[in-house]
Amino acid sequence: MAAAPPPPYLYKILTLEEWADFQKCGTFTGSTLDKKDGFIHTSTLEQRDTTRRKFFAGVEVVVVEMDTAKIKDPIKLEAKQPGATSYYHIYGTMPLHAVVSSTKLT
Repeated sequence: MAAAPPPPYLYKILTLEEWADFQKCGTFTGSTLDKKDGFIHTSTLEQRDTTRRKFFAGVEVVVVEMDTAKIKDPIKLEAKQPGATSYYHIYGTMPLHAVVSSTKLT
């Protein structure tokens, strides 16, 4: 059975430095944690605020909304551990042209 396609939009929370580099380079290859894990962590709309509170509390960030149809690398729904919440992971890079909106949060 084939895996279900990802939702139309996914979200990535970036530090201000990561966002600036992403805009300059045109692609995002991942944060330090992403690179360690071997994929880019993303959130659905429903997961976005929980992810921000859990991993970016007190940090100024930019939340980017991405059109998944414009991401050509594999996107897989996975849980890091059995029984854990599943998140979408990008196995490759995020192209800047996939970003449909960005919101700076303090």
